[in-house]
Amino acid sequence: MCTKDKKRCLLDQEQIGEQDMEKFPISGEKLEKLKAAKNNGDNRDDDNGDEDNNDEKDKHSEKEDEEYEEDEEDEEDDGDDDDDDYDSDEYDDYEDDESEENDEAEDEKLETDVMNVMEILRNKREKAKRMNSRMKIMMNRTLKMKNHMLKMKTHMLKMKNKTLEMKNTVKTNKKDTMKMMRKMEKMMQKIEMMMQKK
Repeated sequence: MCTKDKKRCLLDQEQIGEQDMEKFPISGEKLEKLKAAKNNGDNRDDDNGDEDNNDEKDKHSEKEDEEYEEDEEDEEDDGDDDDDDYDSDEYDDYEDDESEENDEAEDEKLETDVMNVMEILRNKREKAKRMNSRMKIMMNRTLKMKNHMLKMKTHMLKMKNKTLEMKNTVKTNKKDTMKMMRKMEKMMQKIEMMMQKK
């Protein structure tokens, strides 16, 4: 009996014999060789004697033992390879999970850092806007004060001009007054002279 993939076969007791049944499982190819050897042994003449048959069987048995041991070693190696593959896959899965967790942690940290930077930039922008507004207010106040000072300066110039005008007027009036006084004196002198003549 063989498996579907025909890699391993169990010996048939009727075809091979009880002695060969102890060595299994073996590959299908080796089973065919054993069958052929069994058939060859049955077809030999009895002249060869029982000793030859026993020697042949012993040789087959020893060869079969060696092949079976090699098969068992191959199976153990395959099993170890499978275990190694399983361990490797499990370790790879663990590494993948750990890598994913690290990536998620790094993404969260990066996102947090970006949010913090954006918050800092937003605060600086708002502070800059407030400072800009204050500067505009101060500029407007300065311009208003400058305009007021110009108005005051203009007013002072006007007052100075008026003062000069009044001073000039006083000078002019003084001259006129002096002229009038002289005229009055002359008139008085004339009147006195006329009175003396009479």
